[in-house]
Amino acid sequence: MSLINKMLKDLEKRRSQDMEYAGTPLQGVNQYAAVAAGSNWLWYLALSLILVLAIAVGLLLWERYTPLAQDEAAATAAALQNGSATQTEVVTEAATKAVPQQQTDKSPQPKVASQPQAARPVRQKSPAVATATVKKPQAKTNASARVENDSPVIKRARALTAGQQAEKGYRKAYRLLSEGRMEEAETVLRQALRHYPRHSRARELLAGSYIKAGRYVEAGEILQQGLLLQPRHGMFAKLYARVLLQQNNVNEAVSLLRKYAPPIEADPDYHVLLAALYQRQNNFQAAAETYERLLKRKPQNGVWWLGLGISREKLGQNQLASEAYKKAREDGSLNARLRQYTDNRLAALREIDYPGE
Repeated sequence: MSLINKMLKDLEKRRSQDMEYAGTPLQGVNQYAAVAAGSNWLWYLALSLILVLAIAVGLLLWERYTPLAQDEAAATAAALQNGSATQTEVVTEAATKAVPQQQTDKSPQPKVASQPQAARPVRQKSPAVATATVKKPQAKTNASARVENDSPVIKRARALTAGQQAEKGYRKAYRLLSEGRMEEAETVLRQALRHYPRHSRARELLAGSYIKAGRYVEAGEILQQGLLLQPRHGMFAKLYARVLLQQNNVNEAVSLLRKYAPPIEADPDYHVLLAALYQRQNNFQAAAETYERLLKRKPQNGVWWLGLGISREKLGQNQLASEAYKKAREDGSLNARLRQYTDNRLAALREIDYPGE
């Protein structure tokens, strides 16, 4: 009955406004009270009509709004349950259910029932239903996002690649060799090469360990495998050439170095070894030419000048040999033994060129 009470208060407020009569004894008195003072039976009649009309209007509105509210609640529940109701479907369903109520209404006040505002509450409230239908899944999505964000992050260590495993083994073997634990280091290096055969430093370290131990055959096998995998890696050829020299295979060592020779500017030491082997092979012309190419790129190298002087002397080119020996002596980079050797060769050549001095 709260709705009826509200309506009665609104009617009283609109129809019983205070009327002031300035300058009269009725100032501040209600106009309906003034009429009642003259005729009590009219006052009772008017009050009765107002009450009857108010009760009829209240009952009519109560009967009309109650099923509409129920229909809207049912439509909202169905939309929330199915998750697929749209604003148009809810409005259509509520308006369809509201029409029979208007046709079957037996109220004695047809004028009130035909008010144009009867179906408007459905149109005004249905957007809220549609909004609730749209926002419900969003709330679930946000909740799911919070659960996902709050879930703990599990970090998993990545497995090492073959190259990384070989690098790890190389570092361990290097430490073991520095501690004198050669056998353990060789085992670790072999495992590293099984993981990644192209790890050049591990192969070099293992071959060097074999050479140091005098195991030339094993060193040669390791280095030959390396040259097949990486033919441009000059260190493999240099180490293998030293293995061949230890086995007195000078010609084979020279052939090996010439086959895999890099540009002279890329690896000068490679060509220094080749020039020294040319001398061991008694190929002094090739040795002299190699030293000259080296000295064009680095003239300040006493050892190379000494090698050129020896090659020129063996070719019988004493003047050129003396000039090379002098260059080697002037450089100042020779150790005491090589300086003594250079001085002796200069003295010998002077004796040959100027006997009796």
